Amino acid sequence: MAKIIQTTTSYEIEDTTIILDGAVQIDDFTTGLGIVAVDAAKQLTQVTMTDAQIVVSNAGTATAVSVSGDINIDNSGATTAQPALISGKTATATADDADIILLLDATDNALKQQTRANFLAGAAGTPAGVDGMVQYNDGGAFGADAAFTTDKAGGVTVNNLVVGNNTTAIDAAAGNATIFGSLGANTLTVGGATTTTVFPGSLTVEGTTTFIDSTNLRVEDKVIDLNSDAAGVGVGSNAASGLNILSNVGANTVTFLTLSDGGALSSSSGLDVATGKVYSVNGTEVLSATELGSGVVVSSLTAVGTINTGTWEGTAVGVAYGGTGQTSYTDGQLLIGNTTGNTLDKATLTAGSGISISNGSGAITIAATGGSGSVTTDTYVGGVTKNFDVTIPTGTRANAGYFAQIMLEDSVPANTGYLQISGVVTRATGAPLLPEFIFVVVPGNDALNVSVSTGGANTLRFTLTTPAGSGNAVINTSFCED
Repeated sequence: MAKIIQTTTSYEIEDTTIILDGAVQIDDFTTGLGIVAVDAAKQLTQVTMTDAQIVVSNAGTATAVSVSGDINIDNSGATTAQPALISGKTATATADDADIILLLDATDNALKQQTRANFLAGAAGTPAGVDGMVQYNDGGAFGADAAFTTDKAGGVTVNNLVVGNNTTAIDAAAGNATIFGSLGANTLTVGGATTTTVFPGSLTVEGTTTFIDSTNLRVEDKVIDLNSDAAGVGVGSNAASGLNILSNVGANTVTFLTLSDGGALSSSSGLDVATGKVYSVNGTEVLSATELGSGVVVSSLTAVGTINTGTWEGTAVGVAYGGTGQTSYTDGQLLIGNTTGNTLDKATLTAGSGISISNGSGAITIAATGGSGSVTTDTYVGGVTKNFDVTIPTGTRANAGYFAQIMLEDSVPANTGYLQISGVVTRATGAPLLPEFIFVVVPGNDALNVSVSTGGANTLRFTLTTPAGSGNAVINTSFCED
């Protein structure tokens, strides 16, 4: 059977002419349908196809294959691009700068290729400025400024910072920093609850009042300058300079101010130092809690308390101030009041009969010549025996003579008595050597009960035995010795 290809045109009806094997029927617009023979080398092979298939040459043999994936062809011959044109390709997580990117040119509606490096450069543009400058939108292009830079480690430098509606918040032009310079009152808050380090260089604050609200203000510097300009030079007189320590009770405010330019500091509340500390002048102690410093040699004191010890080396204290008016003394001289001018005059003790006076350095000794004596006072109780002991003076003799006057003044006049006793006593034992002489002047009941007894070493003892009443005793004793 003959193998034919038939076509239909709008100019010819189908030609049913029998076509020989190997011939092709073609349509010529001028002559109409015709038959063209095809030799064996160019012979067309009949291939059975389905919708959306095309015939391709496969090693010289026509083969029908389906068209799918990027383009589909329907049975009318129309082609349709598929989404798989992009999504169906092998995915990659990275792309090299040399990889090709397809772009649709909107001008000529054609696909064009471009490397990834060129594409990114064209999309990002070329950075403005030099290394470290921060980029910004400058009319659709990249812009940069030497006044807005980063050290690429978190630090940003801005010469002029505008905050909110402030026309100039910080202006560092010409090396000077002005914060909110052209505005009125502003609040600048730096940091939060954590420690914040601000202004690592020098800080200058100008204005009428600088207020710091903190519990503790700590300054690392060792010296604080007041009344100083930025160069450390005084800006004028420092009179009335210092500190005001205010209180919510005005009267309790404490000031520590200079009295004049370069003058002394004055405290309105006094000064106090801790226990064991002192006040010093030029490194020399002048006053502690209990003592004046040894370097204090001149004073303008007008009154002092009681002076317990000390040495007077100044001029004589005048009579008007309690002085004596005297400037020199000899041993044994005393000061005795003089009614003339209410002054004190020097006088010397003169020894009388039976008395000796020995003048020494700061001492006067008065003694009875040829013997010594003493006065002893005591009390006694009725019915109770009482001993009255008298110390025998130190001497070189084994025995000492004595003369005693004894007065017993009883609460009952009838018992009162007065007697005299003379005798000799042994020093070592205090025993009397008999006989002794007892002379009762006023008998009374008590005087008759007095006797001499042994008192012990260097003790002369008089014993009152069971007195009739109670009273006082006075024993005036003198000793005869050498």
